[in-house]
Amino acid sequence: MRRTFTLLALAGLGGTALLVLPDASASAVPDTTPALVATGADAMRLVWRGAEPRRLNEQVSTLGRWGEASAFTGARPLDDTSGVGLGADPASGKVLAATVADEQVWVRTEMGGAWSGLGGSATGAPAVAGLGGGAFAVVVRDDEGTVRVRHLRGGKWSGWTSLGGRFSTSPAAVGRSGSLVIAAAGRDRKVRTTVVTGGRPAGWRNTGIISTATPGLAVEPGTGKLHLITRNRDLTPAARVSVNGARTWGRATRLDARLGSGIAAASGASGAVDIAALGLDGRVVQSSLRSGRWSDFRLVAASSTTVLPETALTAVTGDPAGRQTLRFAAGARLPRPGEILAAGSTPVTPNGLLVKVVAVDGRTVEAGPAKLTEAIAEATIDETFALGTGDISARSAGGPVVQPIRRTVSCTNAAKAEITGSISITPSFDFDASWSPRGVSAVSFTGTLTEDAQLKASISGSASCSLKETALLAEPIRFQPITFSAGPVPVVITPELQLYLDASGSVQAALETSAGQTAAVKAGLAYRDGTVSPVADFSTKFTYQPPTVSRNATAQAGVAPKFSFLIYGVAGPQLSTRAYVHLDATPQWTLKAGLTAGARLVVPQLGVAQGKDDIIRYEKTLATAGSPTTGTRTSIAASRATAKVGDQVTITGKVLNGDGSPVRDGFLYVAWHSPSRTGKGKVSDLRTAADGSFSLTVTVDEKGRHSFSATFPGSADADNGSEASVTVTVG
Repeated sequence: MRRTFTLLALAGLGGTALLVLPDASASAVPDTTPALVATGADAMRLVWRGAEPRRLNEQVSTLGRWGEASAFTGARPLDDTSGVGLGADPASGKVLAATVADEQVWVRTEMGGAWSGLGGSATGAPAVAGLGGGAFAVVVRDDEGTVRVRHLRGGKWSGWTSLGGRFSTSPAAVGRSGSLVIAAAGRDRKVRTTVVTGGRPAGWRNTGIISTATPGLAVEPGTGKLHLITRNRDLTPAARVSVNGARTWGRATRLDARLGSGIAAASGASGAVDIAALGLDGRVVQSSLRSGRWSDFRLVAASSTTVLPETALTAVTGDPAGRQTLRFAAGARLPRPGEILAAGSTPVTPNGLLVKVVAVDGRTVEAGPAKLTEAIAEATIDETFALGTGDISARSAGGPVVQPIRRTVSCTNAAKAEITGSISITPSFDFDASWSPRGVSAVSFTGTLTEDAQLKASISGSASCSLKETALLAEPIRFQPITFSAGPVPVVITPELQLYLDASGSVQAALETSAGQTAAVKAGLAYRDGTVSPVADFSTKFTYQPPTVSRNATAQAGVAPKFSFLIYGVAGPQLSTRAYVHLDATPQWTLKAGLTAGARLVVPQLGVAQGKDDIIRYEKTLATAGSPTTGTRTSIAASRATAKVGDQVTITGKVLNGDGSPVRDGFLYVAWHSPSRTGKGKVSDLRTAADGSFSLTVTVDEKGRHSFSATFPGSADADNGSEASVTVTVG
């Protein structure tokens, strides 16, 4: 028997992955694609091959809740099993299982019953499709790559029928309106489909869609919509929809994961699709399509938590940190005391929900907070998300958070003091956690901010002035909730931002001073096995205007963005930074600027509460009386810290002389380095505007870390050159 393989090397994926893909002539090649079938609107069955060659594992999901994994019961076929398939007839509740052992097809029509051999000279994993009325089809690929089908009707099996073709993946199959729809990828990795009606195949149609593993195929009951899910060359899945019986397919929706196997798909209700596959670590993961959106992939793990459908609740009142009252809709299943309930962000539960039922009275349920460790015994969270609202005053979408600053400060002697300037922030955050029945092993929360703060302090005359930390915004900015999953349990984080200003001064005459700071800050806390450690990294660049001061004076002003993250509406992690300028003129002036950062790692649902206010504490002397003002300072910033392939990113910055004045019409160049751009990378020549600013927009064209450096070589009125750099991560 011939066994031919194709080696596919993938670079730029966090290392190089070498995949062994069977060619059409492969014989007895194992296919680790799980089998997934919907046995009702809210019930699924999942089977996959375990580490032992003959062991098949099974899990059942009811109302979105997976049970414990168990051995797939029943007499085993002899020899190694190379794949498994499931099909269901929801009307009768019958489930048909098929597997391949010793290159023969085996089926089982009763759960826990014996296996029967169908012959068939098959390889890989069989596909099983329920055709309605108790009829089923078993579809296999033989050792020459040809697709064959056999039907079960009225309790009797037909013979094998060849549908031709030469395929390199196992087939996927579903029943649609009495017909059989089949999809598989050929030796060129392009998916082909056919429809068999009344035993007559329509011929193979080349979709042009690439799949490097067994595709998933599902049909929505009632609507007949077909869903095709494939694995791209970079191991990420993509989903497409056909509304005309597989004749054409819509645009791809790319899902954020990298998979180590083919994909199983199932649909139990209109608008609902679930897919399952092995992750790169060999564990089974799941993603769901609900309300037109695919969820993040989550570990298929046993859970005692009921995930409520969006229509289950009509109202939720009370304190998320204490007792809440839930009102259930008519017809919705009522929970039992002690049951844990979870919900994502919906109009009724905008901050999500994770509670344990205390009492049930009619359709009114009293509940208190629950912990994630109660909701699911073992899970891992690894999430990165970015925030951006544009100009706060306009509430426009996209870009950095930008806020102008203008605030009058109370002073003695009827003097007038004013703090003016602006702050621009581009934030992204990383939240990781893992726990098991042994306890919480790790939790971390880290923020990465690019800040550009400009502060100017002026006092009109002899006075003492003070502004205690004051909120700049009438109400904190509340960003859109961010939802991800720990196993089947939705986790909802709602970010908030408030900006604070503080100032003080004591002068014997008028004073004016200003400084600007562009900083890249990474700060947070990491908890691991009972030990908490800070996460800190930063870089800063400063500009300043020499102060105007005639007598002894001290003055300072600071602006502090503080991010808070509510988990299910309850207090969560916090991150705060403060950029400041400080002038001390007693009697010779010294101008300083600095940066501080602190964080609190608070996750009540995991029993973690830690804090550290001085993760970063940095101060720099910018200038003193009589210090030279020659040279230049170049700043650079990106419109976003993270992006996707094809996004546009705008690079901006300024070139200023040592005294803070702009370098007008100055020549500089911006170099773009990326995974495929080494050495000098791509270089763009630019000229500064009248205010010393420059701007460049690029389209990021590949994944990985992209760095941009702006270099000003110097000019006639500023002999010293300067440079700055910024990075963008493209996922």
